[in-house]
Amino acid sequence: MSLALRLRSAVSQGLRALGLYYPLRDARRDWRFARRSRAEVAAWEKAGRPTPPPPAIKHRVIRDHASRYQARTLVETGTFYGDTPFALRGVFAEMHSIELAPALHQLAVSEMGHLGHLHLHLGDSATLLPRIVPGLTGPVLYWLDGHFCTGPSARNDRDTPISTELSCLLARPAGQDVILIDDARLFTGRDGYPDLAELRDLIRRHRPAATCEVALDLIRIAPV
Repeated sequence: MSLALRLRSAVSQGLRALGLYYPLRDARRDWRFARRSRAEVAAWEKAGRPTPPPPAIKHRVIRDHASRYQARTLVETGTFYGDTPFALRGVFAEMHSIELAPALHQLAVSEMGHLGHLHLHLGDSATLLPRIVPGLTGPVLYWLDGHFCTGPSARNDRDTPISTELSCLLARPAGQDVILIDDARLFTGRDGYPDLAELRDLIRRHRPAATCEVALDLIRIAPV
């Protein structure tokens, strides 16, 4: 092992012994994300706010809804690189994130496995949600973003499990739960997505008192 690697290993072990390794690593990731987000939001604003908005805008929406409906639990489908649970780790007391791709799940475990209130699940959200949801209490915010896309994401027998996910969530007593669905632009009736008219009809049948709104490429299903 080279001198540089030995020094790096010694520093890492020392920081772990002092309980500083993860706080410093998390602070570094926070700084990188904040710097990238400022540039992305500025470019998005300059371009006239095209669809889709950058992740930082979506995180802002999640924060706002968590505060408005006093949701202290987050359930996410589609961990991907873990930016959402990491950015919102101080907002929620309990978080669940489901990822179908083993490599992405393992990356999330290595990057965020030290967060005691974050539960990382490997598998199909259509199968795992019915196991997770019954054990949740209080208002829950669901962030549905599990779908196949280019790159390292995984595909099951369909591009998106959204219809099955919604059937599970809408069968739960409404309470103050909030459902936010990413990529509203994809709800065209193709590739496994219902169109927006079908989605609204499904919501009316199961949650007649709920509102369904589309803004910033997000679908919001929330109590009145």
